[in-house]
Order: sequence, then C-alpha cells, then structure tokens
Amino acid sequence: TVLILGGTTTEAMLPFLGAVRGLTVLTNSLMVVNRLAQYSDIALIVLGGLLRRQEMSLLGHLTIAGLDEFGIDQVFSGAFGIDPEIGVTGTNLSETQTDRSLASSARELIMLADHSKLTQRGPARLVPTTAVSTLITDDGADADVLQRFREAGVIVETC
Repeated sequence: TVLILGGTTTEAMLPFLGAVRGLTVLTNSLMVVNRLAQYSDIALIVLGGLLRRQEMSLLGHLTIAGLDEFGIDQVFSGAFGIDPEIGVTGTNLSETQTDRSLASSARELIMLADHSKLTQRGPARLVPTTAVSTLITDDGADADVLQRFREAGVIVETC
C-alpha cells in the first residue's frame, strides 16, 4: 500500500507501476488516478478534500482524516525543494499542513526530485531530512550534495 502525491515528477513513475501485482495506491491527485485507472490490477483509493485546481489535487482536513483509515507502507512525493540540512520544503503556506501530514503518513518517505530541486528551499518546511528514507534523483546531481544527503542518513539513488 503506497501513497503517491501529485506532481510531474511522481507522474513520471506511474507507467512503471502497471506490472506490479497486488498494489494498492492511495492518492490525493486526480492526475494520478487518471493515469493509473487503466491498470485493472491496481486498487485505487482517492483521498477526498478541497480541489486545488492548478495541480488537480485534493487537500485539507478531509484529506488528512482519510489517512487514519489505512496502513501505508511508502509515500512517493516530489517537492519544490529538498535540502540536505533543511529537509523538504514547499511554497504554498496554505497547503503546508496537508503536505506535512501526507509526507509523514508512512514508515518510508521516498522523494523523487531532479537535480534542480536539490538545495532549493521554499518558505514552508514540510519535513526534516531525517524523515526522508530515500532520495531518487537524476545523474545531473552534484556529488557533494548527494554525499551530504547520505551523511544525513538518506539512501540516494540516481537514474
């Protein structure tokens, strides 16, 4: 059982899930639902909430309340920025509580971020670096920055 948050980076991984059997995906993203609906072997659960039209995602207290109903193994998320010292940050202060709750809803937080997001900082801190179990990034990432993530206890994978 995984939670996949909306965004262009997480959407890029969705075609790779079609062959996974026995997968349950929770999401607050209508785009994720739309992309995964074609795979009949994936059980889809949509967390309700207030529609954020720009991203076609749902947020707010209804989204957060739905998290308590499930045992989520992993969260896959993108972010505005992820910094080895600060952690995961966002830009929309009104959505901070929803984003924090979603990111913290499982044992494993897996961040998907291209190299341009590394060391980028937004005004809203969502979770500290210690909350991130794995960072998946592209091979354009600076080796020194990746080493700082490793030193903070984050597993780093490049592709």
